[in-house]
Amino acid sequence: MPKVIHTIMEKPIEYAILLAVTCSIFVGGWVIFLIILIAIGCLAAAGAAFWFFYWKRKTGGRDGEEKKKSNRERIQPKVDMMFLWILIELIYNN
Repeated sequence: MPKVIHTIMEKPIEYAILLAVTCSIFVGGWVIFLIILIAIGCLAAAGAAFWFFYWKRKTGGRDGEEKKKSNRERIQPKVDMMFLWILIELIYNN
């Protein structure tokens, strides 16, 4: 019996695994496409989970409110200063 066949007979499981791996390497491009598609799907799912469970919870869903508050905070001191200026003018003119 040739040495290669004798070795295969001694370790059939290892050679079956090797044969399965080497045959799966030479598959068509559609398998590579499916692997890339699965990887993109996993990345998209991870991004969506990060956005929903971490980012939205961290900000508390107040993106729009923070902009409104910041606008009010910018306008309010100007109104207060204007009111004080009018009061000072009224006091000094009378």
